[in-house]
Amino acid sequence: SCIGTVNEKEYLRDATGNRRFLPITTTGSLDIIVKENFDYTDLWGYVWGQYMQGEQWWLTEEEEVLQKEVLSKHEDTNLKELLLDVYNFDTAHTKKMTSTEVLRDLSQKTTRQNQIKLGIVLKDLSVEKSTPRSRDYMMPLLRDVYPNRFPDS
Repeated sequence: SCIGTVNEKEYLRDATGNRRFLPITTTGSLDIIVKENFDYTDLWGYVWGQYMQGEQWWLTEEEEVLQKEVLSKHEDTNLKELLLDVYNFDTAHTKKMTSTEVLRDLSQKTTRQNQIKLGIVLKDLSVEKSTPRSRDYMMPLLRDVYPNRFPDS
């Protein structure tokens, strides 16, 4: 396990999903007393003992819902925002498109990394593939106007 700190709000950029992270927001300083003779082996021995006795180590359904909510506040949302700006998700998803075509509509480079990110975001937005083994997505129609595409102009 690893503990770290970040300053950015949108720090989760893991293309495989953020399920491995448990972010905790603190509102003040943490006073941690470091004991020189703290034995990590004892700690992990205790954890192992609890595991072997069948102690629950996974999140409950309620905790998973909360985790997803917290993680969504820290995700890099640029691609999702672009999709919501460019496509009208209130219309039927009838347009069969490849990830390359979708990225082109979003004016994004067609890199493997962007294709992976796009697939994750589309899944999060409940966009289905045309068939289970297909590389085509069933996309909604483009918006007539992109409302937030160029906010400064």
